[in-house]
Amino acid sequence: MGVELGTRLKHRYRRCVGAMIMDEEGRILVGRRVNTLPDDAHSWQMPQGGIDGNETPQDALLRELREEVGTDDVTVIAYIDPWLYYDLPDALIPHFWGGRFFGQQQKWFLVQLNNGAHSINIHTAEPEFHAIEWIEVGQVLEHVVPFKYEVYQAVLGAFLPYVQQVKEKGHGHESLPIIIERLASVA
Repeated sequence: MGVELGTRLKHRYRRCVGAMIMDEEGRILVGRRVNTLPDDAHSWQMPQGGIDGNETPQDALLRELREEVGTDDVTVIAYIDPWLYYDLPDALIPHFWGGRFFGQQQKWFLVQLNNGAHSINIHTAEPEFHAIEWIEVGQVLEHVVPFKYEVYQAVLGAFLPYVQQVKEKGHGHESLPIIIERLASVA
């Protein structure tokens, strides 16, 4: 995870983006994937998905947010520059992405919704989540599938200072000293 892989292996990791969506109180959005069992405590995740063709990570972020939570009207507060890697368990490799990938290389973004939590709609054309929850940052690791644990730990560690600032000041991203970039589609 996070280690630069040799050129021969890079093509064996699916390029992907992830979004840690933070609300005005510093809580984090997690969703329960549609293809999981309701009693599986580790079936929650933050929105994420593959980078298509020649998309930039920023373009993929906006598309994935539209597809998974029904909106791309966000402010990007921060992002993690190096790619973070995770491996699928060996038994799962044949069942994901046609067995072409060992896991994913992910570019992560911390975002906040510009129009608040009411702008989320998981009932999209092809739903990815059947439930969502806003949870405290300290609860995120309790909900994640074990093979993504190290990546989520790195993401939370990188973004925790921003979450703590929002929790202390209580004003959403306006209370942060620097907003990296505002992204919204022009559709």
